[in-house]
Amino acid sequence: MGGLTAVARAQMARGRLTRAEIPAGLVVAIVVVTMILHVAWLVRFRRADIVEWDEAGYMQFSLSNYDALREQGLWTFAKTVAGRETFGPFFPFVVSLAYPVTGRGVFGGLLVMPLFFVGLVAATYGLARQLVSSSWAVVAALAVAAMPAVIDYSRLFHFALPATACMTAALWSLLRTEGLRRPGWAAAFGIFLALTWLSRTMTVAY
Repeated sequence: MGGLTAVARAQMARGRLTRAEIPAGLVVAIVVVTMILHVAWLVRFRRADIVEWDEAGYMQFSLSNYDALREQGLWTFAKTVAGRETFGPFFPFVVSLAYPVTGRGVFGGLLVMPLFFVGLVAATYGLARQLVSSSWAVVAALAVAAMPAVIDYSRLFHFALPATACMTAALWSLLRTEGLRRPGWAAAFGIFLALTWLSRTMTVAY
């Protein structure tokens, strides 16, 4: 009898694990499908290296960061990254580190933005999961992934999406602190909040 009970408990545990994995799997599926669509769209429409006014300025930041690192070393790189006091340095900094992989150029820089889209969708699910059931958290992630503004900014070299992703992750981390009683999540909250400000200077007003 005890053996049967143990088997039944194991089967129930596996069933609970499976039910817990389904929402996470759905979020992964949402991310994979939308990422494929984003990259396909970028390949189809943005390989011509044509940018708008703001993108040109922001890309120049990332390119000069990369050139400073490659040609003059870490100290000049750090000064270059930190030298633009009125613009958020975080996204151009990240893109400049990605250029050796994606290629130095407009298209290579654009390929980095969908990664922040992934972070935003994942953080949205995590944040919603603290407040509602896992099923509704999947709905929240899908709603954010399908939002026209999010889609547009996932294909532009702008600072709005990185700031949104970092802010959402900061709120998720704050809820996970349980009243700042969990030091690890509290530290994550501080890091993501700082990255929000470094992504877009106007977010200080938030």
